[in-house]
Amino acid sequence: MKTHFIKLILVCLLAIFTVSFGSCSKESESTIQKKVFTSKNYNLVNENYNWDDISQRTFEMNYGSYNNFGIGFETGLFTAEEEKEQLNVLLDDLKQFISVLGPMKEFDLYIVQTSPKRASYSKKDKVFLLKDDFLAKEYHVLLMDAYELKYEWSGYGLNAYVSGDKADESMLKDYYLNHDSMDCLELLPIRFIEEWNTQIELDIAKKSAISLTKFVLEEYDIQKLNQVDNDIRTKWLEHIGVNKEYQYSYGDIGNYSYSKDTSNLLVVDSGRNIYNIKKISGLTECSDDVEKLLYFTEKEIQYINSYLLENLPAYEFDFSSKRNISTSSGSVSTAKGNLDIDLTRPDVVIHEYMHTVFPLSGDLYSEALSEYFGKIVCNNTYWQEAFYKNYLLENKVVEDPVVPLIQSYYYSHHKKPLGYDEIDRSISIDAIAYASITADFHAVGTWRPLEFRLGNRMKKEGMELNYPEATSFLKFLINQYSLDTVMNSALTDISYKDAYGKEYEILKEDWIQYLNEKP
Repeated sequence: MKTHFIKLILVCLLAIFTVSFGSCSKESESTIQKKVFTSKNYNLVNENYNWDDISQRTFEMNYGSYNNFGIGFETGLFTAEEEKEQLNVLLDDLKQFISVLGPMKEFDLYIVQTSPKRASYSKKDKVFLLKDDFLAKEYHVLLMDAYELKYEWSGYGLNAYVSGDKADESMLKDYYLNHDSMDCLELLPIRFIEEWNTQIELDIAKKSAISLTKFVLEEYDIQKLNQVDNDIRTKWLEHIGVNKEYQYSYGDIGNYSYSKDTSNLLVVDSGRNIYNIKKISGLTECSDDVEKLLYFTEKEIQYINSYLLENLPAYEFDFSSKRNISTSSGSVSTAKGNLDIDLTRPDVVIHEYMHTVFPLSGDLYSEALSEYFGKIVCNNTYWQEAFYKNYLLENKVVEDPVVPLIQSYYYSHHKKPLGYDEIDRSISIDAIAYASITADFHAVGTWRPLEFRLGNRMKKEGMELNYPEATSFLKFLINQYSLDTVMNSALTDISYKDAYGKEYEILKEDWIQYLNEKP
């Protein structure tokens, strides 16, 4: 009976211990039970980031299992004595997180020198924490995985919340009251990367993450961090004394993966495309530029894909392969093969994407189709802004003979726009084509004939046209004969006579007559 009573007491004590750990009250050193600590090999293979020799390797580690998580130190990072000391520090930090935030899910934590992403990251319940981040107690990636959070900013916020760091909300109030744009408050990962932001922008992003996380935890709960929307951000702004409604300029960019490699300051995997981004003047100079480019490209590629499937049902399209889109300081954007795009200007990204969809040889169809989809079909706000600034601004200095002709044509076919968002892209292309033909202006750049830029070894018709003329001509054919008819002609290389019932020169005359018609 006495033995049975003692066993019952032990069972009760064990149950109390288990509950106390699960409820995350502060406990003694025994809260995290060490089961085993041995040498172990871990084979790291990451197919999505196959940039160099570290993305496929085997590294040795000292590994231990603790309750519902494991800890591994890559061998060679510390001496035996240092590793023991750092392990104790780490266990104390984990116990503090559990005490404040609640139980963690099962995961393995590996302290490593570097990673395929050149940053700390997690994948499939494995957290790879860089040594430098570990020593600086930058645990945001660990916290995201352990508490199943989607957004990196919430990891930063939790890290600060547990350590007791507080944000200067008066500074945040002044910033958001005095800035028309509140895009920083979307708190995308690029806002926390030094190379893409000024020091004040970095400070605002970090302080906003800290304050917003604290607000959500105290007003809601930890899982609400995955559901922070415009309404919650607006309530937070009210909380710090800013009576403004939050609205992000670029819609929903998505929860993309951000990292870097040996050649690029930023690598973004959207799940559909991979962006290899360098800082390029006029293209990706700051975090705003990058966010705008990502939003525009992803949104318009999805729109173009849907448009093609709907309007060309007889064609078999495969959009499953990721495109590698790399910013470049070169003079000309190019599509290389079916997957790779070098981008020098943001307004041509869909043009180059279309070259990967229709890898035609360089001719009128190849370039004009890419321009048609890239500037007319898609909502190319970059092009609208460029057209407005280059040709329609009130104080535009008229240097080229085409500018007055462009303005005259555009204003005779469309109301005077109050801004670039009111530009009619179809009419803008016709206006440039009309001016080019009327003035016979083929001097430089985009005004030069296609054959000057692409050559014309096959002596194909239409190569005397420049880009705006070819695009306007192709748009005319599509409107007159249908997109399917034009695509069939482009892909089968049949003659204009067989495709449209008229010779090329007759079609060209019809098109010029169309341009000269008064609305």
